[in-house]
Amino acid sequence: MKEKENNEEEKIILIAKMYTGGYIENNIGHEIINFFKPDNIDSYYGYITYNGKVNPKKSDKIHKILFVSNIKGRKVKVLAKIENPEVIINTDEGNTHKKQIKYIEKENIKYNNVLLSDIMQESGLDEYGIYITYKAEKIEEPNEDYYILLNDNKEEEEKENHIKTSWNIGHNIGYISNIKNEKDYKIIDEFLNKKIWKEKEIREIKEINPETMKEYASLGDNEESFMDLIKKEYDESTFSNMLFYYFDKKKMFKDFAKHVFNLELSDNIKINREKSTFSDSKNGRIDLFVEDKKNKVCIVIENKIKSAINGRDYTVDEKTDKIVKRSQLYKYMEWVNEEKDKNGIKKYTEYSKNYFIFVPNYREEELRKHIQENNLMPKDNGKDVYKIITYKEIFNYFNQEELKLKMKEDKYYKDFVKALSKHIYTADKEMERKFINAINKVLNR
Repeated sequence: MKEKENNEEEKIILIAKMYTGGYIENNIGHEIINFFKPDNIDSYYGYITYNGKVNPKKSDKIHKILFVSNIKGRKVKVLAKIENPEVIINTDEGNTHKKQIKYIEKENIKYNNVLLSDIMQESGLDEYGIYITYKAEKIEEPNEDYYILLNDNKEEEEKENHIKTSWNIGHNIGYISNIKNEKDYKIIDEFLNKKIWKEKEIREIKEINPETMKEYASLGDNEESFMDLIKKEYDESTFSNMLFYYFDKKKMFKDFAKHVFNLELSDNIKINREKSTFSDSKNGRIDLFVEDKKNKVCIVIENKIKSAINGRDYTVDEKTDKIVKRSQLYKYMEWVNEEKDKNGIKKYTEYSKNYFIFVPNYREEELRKHIQENNLMPKDNGKDVYKIITYKEIFNYFNQEELKLKMKEDKYYKDFVKALSKHIYTADKEMERKFINAINKVLNR
C-alpha cells in the first residue's frame, strides 16, 4: 500500500453541494453561474460554495467535479458533472479579489451585458470575495435522477439509481482521492464514466422567457417587509400565524378553499390554530384545523417550511398484527376519525375529511421522497390521504390583482404576499431570480 501511495499519481474528484446554507435565503447564491452561460463565450465559469475557494494543495489534482444537492443528512441528488476543470486562481497567491476582477475584465465575462464582478458587488459580496472558482468547456447531466447514499447509509435500501458509499461529503464540499479514499473513489469514478450522461443545456440570460423575467422583476428584492426586519422569512410558526390571521380574522378561508382546495364551504366556519389532538395515546397539535358544521366538512392543514414529517413511532396494526410506523400524518387522521363530543359520540363520522400539507416549492421534491421512502403517508383505497399544496399555489391566490385591490387598506397584506413569494420557486429558480434582479439593478442605476 505504501508503494502504491508513493508511485501512483493522486487524482481527486471534487464533490460540491449547491443550493445549501442560510446565506442563499437572503442573497444570491453565487454558484448560480455554474448553470448560466456568459454572453458570447464558449466556455463556462463556475463557483464552489461556500466561499469560492478550493484547497490550494489539491487544486491541480482535481480532474472531475460532481455537483449535488442535499436531500437529507445521508443522501444527495446528482445534478451535473464537469471533466478536466481549470481552477482559475490559486487562493494562496494573495490579492485574489483584485486578480479576479482583472481576469473578469480581461476575459469580458458578462451576463446580460454586465460584468460578473459588478453583479456580485451589487449583491453585497465584500471586498475580499471570490467570483470564479473554475473554467470548464462542457457541463453534463445524468439522463435520469440519481442519488448518492453517504456514510454507510443504512436507512435506505440500495436501488438501481442509488450509489452507495462509506464516504461523507461534509457541509458544502468534499475531496475524494484515488489514494486516500480508494474504494469510494472507484465507486464514484465508475458512476461518472457510465453512459448515462448528456450535455446539459446551458442558457444565456437573454434566452429566458420574457414572462418569467417579468414575474421575477415584479417580486423585486429592493422593498423590505416587516418579515425581513424581524428575520422570520423562513419561520414555520410565523407563516402559520399569518395564514390563520387572513383565513380567520379577515374571513378569507372560504374563498381560498374554493379556489385552491376545490371545496365548497358555508359561512359557518371555525378555524383553530394549533388544534390539540391529545386523547388516549395520541398527541400532537394540528397547525390549522377547520370545521364547517353546516356543510359537514373538516380540514387538517400541516405547514412545512423547514421541518420534516415528525412524531414517528411504532404501533401494532390491529388488522395484520404487524408492527408499523405511525407518523404525525397518521395520528391526525386517526384523531379526526375518533374524536368524540361531550356525549361520547364520534364528532366527524358524517363529515367529509380533507387533509393538506403546505410546502415551499424548493422543498416539494425532498418532502415527497421523504414521505414515500419512509412510508409516512396514510392511504385510503390506495390513494394518498394528504394532498401537497405548494406555496406557489398559495401565493397565486393571495397575489390576485382583484384581491390585492380589495385588501389595499390592510397595512400588512403587501408584506404578507411578499413573504409568501420567497417560497414559490425551486432553489435554482429562486437563485436565478435574485441573479437577474441584481443584473437589472446594475443596468438601471
